[in-house]
Amino acid sequence: MRGMLLEYLKRLGWLDGLTAVLVIAGVVLAALKSVLGGSVLIVAALVVTQLAPRVLEWVRKQREQIEEEAKLLRIRRPISEVDPFEEGLVFQSALAQRGHEGREPPYVHRRDYDRDYDSILREALETEQFVLVRGVSTAGKSRTAFEAARSMRPEPTLLVPESPGALLKLLDLGLPVDRSRPSVLWLDDLDLYLEQSGMSRTLCDDLGKNGSRVVVLATMTGTARDRLRRGEGQIGKSAREMLNLFETSEITLTNEISSWEREEAESLYPDQRFVAGIGEHFAAARELLDEFKDAFEVHRHGFAVVVAALDWRRAGMSRPITEAELRELYALCLESFFPLLAANDEDYRDGVAWARHPLDIRAALLMSATEEGVEGFEIFDYVRDWSDATGGDFHPRLRAVPPPTWRFVVNRAGYEEAFVVGSAAYLRENLDAAEDALAKAANSDDPEVAPSAAFNLGVLLAEQGEHERAEQAFQQAVDSGHPEAAPMAANNLGFLLAEQGEHERAEQAYQRAIDSVHTDGAPMAAFNLGVLLAEQGEYDRAKEAYQQAVDSGHPEAAPMAELGLRRLYSSGSEEGG
Repeated sequence: MRGMLLEYLKRLGWLDGLTAVLVIAGVVLAALKSVLGGSVLIVAALVVTQLAPRVLEWVRKQREQIEEEAKLLRIRRPISEVDPFEEGLVFQSALAQRGHEGREPPYVHRRDYDRDYDSILREALETEQFVLVRGVSTAGKSRTAFEAARSMRPEPTLLVPESPGALLKLLDLGLPVDRSRPSVLWLDDLDLYLEQSGMSRTLCDDLGKNGSRVVVLATMTGTARDRLRRGEGQIGKSAREMLNLFETSEITLTNEISSWEREEAESLYPDQRFVAGIGEHFAAARELLDEFKDAFEVHRHGFAVVVAALDWRRAGMSRPITEAELRELYALCLESFFPLLAANDEDYRDGVAWARHPLDIRAALLMSATEEGVEGFEIFDYVRDWSDATGGDFHPRLRAVPPPTWRFVVNRAGYEEAFVVGSAAYLRENLDAAEDALAKAANSDDPEVAPSAAFNLGVLLAEQGEHERAEQAFQQAVDSGHPEAAPMAANNLGFLLAEQGEHERAEQAYQRAIDSVHTDGAPMAAFNLGVLLAEQGEYDRAKEAYQQAVDSGHPEAAPMAELGLRRLYSSGSEEGG
């Protein structure tokens, strides 16, 4: 009870804090009326009558918020109280635990010939707000990141979202931080978070504004980062903008082992010989990958099971694939790769058993996983990383997720998942699947997902020249009034209408975006309106619109608007001139 009261009081502003104190004091004084007299009772009664309902309502709301935060956060504890292996933050390798039973496997410090990665990462955590550790899936990113966070002083509170989708709700509520110590927001596999509906750079603007220090510590593979960076147009824009936050503090870990790392590793683990990188050694990644490649010839049903789990993940589904979903998708993958083989329950079970069979270090191609109480399976990350990298030993038929798999995934996806699947399909250049998934999300009644999906669908359709359908999608997003999607859609709608010569409607759409005062939509719309008005010879109004974009200081709109202004002034353009 004392802990909950302290939690409430931490969240009280001065006025509400004073109110609570007065109410408590009034109750106490009322209880002591026989000692202090009746006048005190009257004052206390007035205080309780006027202020108690307000405090009780505040307490109710705080309790609801705390309960909601508990659902959205998997971990919220001082980092010294977190076991990274038991909590699943770091891969638990039996090979690493040999000789270290009952205690945490020792950490091999990361450095090569000219860089001490641990020192660089510790310094970044002290000076930067957004820190990214990237490398292949077995580069040891998570352990290295955790050890650096554990060394922070004062000791930080570790915040780990329950799922990628939970992060958006947490940012909307406001991260529950402790002002007496820094907080580390742990985002393993950052790409899973960046692909979520509604994720944008503006959501991170309020981090640490309440006087507390918040560090976002993320990990991501290089292939995932490159895939997000390659995302063209506005669908990939928010992901690129989020990645830019980490630009000044991005640490890349190599998968190779340096002589210094090998010397320390063999000192800490004297019975083992280190040839591959630290993470790759403990995960036996190469051995598992060889098993998968060999299975194309020697265990085809097992190969189809692994491909099903692989493509489920590559199609944008971050949650584990359930047993029933795996069984159905296995049949599709088997037909795609081995059309002469028939899918059946016995061979499926045999394939799953083979894929789940671990090497002596607990790693397997198919790993059991549970998310939000639902049991299922996940692909071994190294296989996904290898398949996306498309190296020289890559099977050509694995280069793309096949259309039947996309259709299956879109059909099984919930509305939030459909948005992510649509983004994944777009980035993997399967535009038909992207359209199907985004349309499914846009047709939902979800007030957060539908507007964002409608906006992205409009972008996709406009890029394909389907202007009428794009206009309808943009209009849906505009009409939603969504604080993020509506202004951006209004700007795009204005641009689309201007291209078709509907200048009056375009101006109205631009003005709607400008009136929203959205940090991106309003400045871009002001610039676009300036262009439109200048083309129509309305130079004074064009200058006003350009100036509004310049005054915004927007990194894209302001420089372009300033150039537009210079051109107008240098040409001596005046109304009627």
